[in-house]
Amino acid sequence: MKTKYTLLASVIAVMGVSTVTAQNDVNDGLKNIKETQSTVSSLVESHADEIKEADSEDSAEKDTVLWKFPGMVGMNAAQTFHNVYSHDGIGSTFAVDGFLILNANYAEGKNKWDNNFTLKYGVNLSSEYEHNPKVHKALDELSLSTKYGYKASKSIYYSAMASFESRITPTYNYDNIDAWFIENEDKLVEEGSLQPNETAVSRVNDMFDDLSRDSIKSMGMMQNKFGNPNIVKASVGIDFVPTQCKGDLSIYVSPITGKFTFCKDDDIAPNYSMKRDNDGTYEDVRKEFGALLTVNYTKAFNKKFTLISKLEGFYAYNKETYGFSEDFKKKYPQFNKGVVNNGAQSVSLDDFVSELIATNKETKFLNNGEMTDIYESSHGWSIKYNLDLLFKLSKHIDLTVKTQLKYDKAEINYHKKIQDADEDVLDKKIEIRDAKFTESDYNYGYRKAFLQFWESTTLGLSYAW
Repeated sequence: MKTKYTLLASVIAVMGVSTVTAQNDVNDGLKNIKETQSTVSSLVESHADEIKEADSEDSAEKDTVLWKFPGMVGMNAAQTFHNVYSHDGIGSTFAVDGFLILNANYAEGKNKWDNNFTLKYGVNLSSEYEHNPKVHKALDELSLSTKYGYKASKSIYYSAMASFESRITPTYNYDNIDAWFIENEDKLVEEGSLQPNETAVSRVNDMFDDLSRDSIKSMGMMQNKFGNPNIVKASVGIDFVPTQCKGDLSIYVSPITGKFTFCKDDDIAPNYSMKRDNDGTYEDVRKEFGALLTVNYTKAFNKKFTLISKLEGFYAYNKETYGFSEDFKKKYPQFNKGVVNNGAQSVSLDDFVSELIATNKETKFLNNGEMTDIYESSHGWSIKYNLDLLFKLSKHIDLTVKTQLKYDKAEINYHKKIQDADEDVLDKKIEIRDAKFTESDYNYGYRKAFLQFWESTTLGLSYAW
């Protein structure tokens, strides 16, 4: 029994000693932890800026996606109106169009690279179209652009930009086509060569279908086609992106811009003021060097309404836009829509000029002992404004109102009604007529740029990503 109590007392004593020892160890451990915490705190405090910067970089690396590929595809039912000078369509129509917009945007550090591909095409059909082609084009756009920017400051990027523009299919001048049909219908009726139950319209439609593409162009029924023209721009400048606008606004200014218009088709070349050589053919490229300004503003006011606008202006320093000279127009003021009334004979303006060039072998010709320039070059310039108002009716259904205003000194178009409005002038004295030709904005018989306008209201399906 005594031994039992002795063992129990020994165990209690050992536990007591162990407890005291453990307590001392714990106290020493806590003391060491406190000293370590104090040391770490001092280190953190002394390297606070470095740690903050490293955390920021780590966070940016996690949040930044180097490439983004937003885009949109859709189809619309559209009401479209083009004024008489538009190179993209004509008249007021109800149309169906589709579009594809692809973007590839890269951002890393101070580098920013944006790429865009846009394809838009629309047509309209009407039972009122008696003449071929039965399908009229309402919308046609093919463009590719790329812009690289290097961030110089909070809102300034040093940038370089390039773009390509063309059409997908030919654009017809339906006024000229209608005039050709009416002329040939009248001839058939006068000749009396129609078969029983055959109409003049059906016969001339067959005649039109038999025309070659080259014949249609040479008769002025085609304004442009794929590859004629192609327009390429390349520039370097400064891109201003105000931080307070959160990326919605971009103003790009370039004092060094090259604009190159490629057109190899001589029947289309005059529509774009290409230079004519001494042999009567046109040069394939018009080179203009000047200044470019683009202003892009896109604002999503809420999930339902978005405004998209773009303004672009270009002015050429050199003279590369060509037209008939003032001296030439004064010598031959009786031009009437490309026809020269040379005494009792009327010849086409193109044939008349070709004969002058062939006769003189120079771009100047002798008239009454005076040398007169046929052509003169001038500074090219253009301005274009696009505005889109997008209303999101549901996730994939949009209502869009679009409009475009464009003035391009190198793009020209005639419209017969403009001349008909003052055709009574042709019946008056020649002095009055000459004064009218000189003062009029209509510019009878020689080419001049006019303000192009179109607007469209569309309702359609779209999918964005």
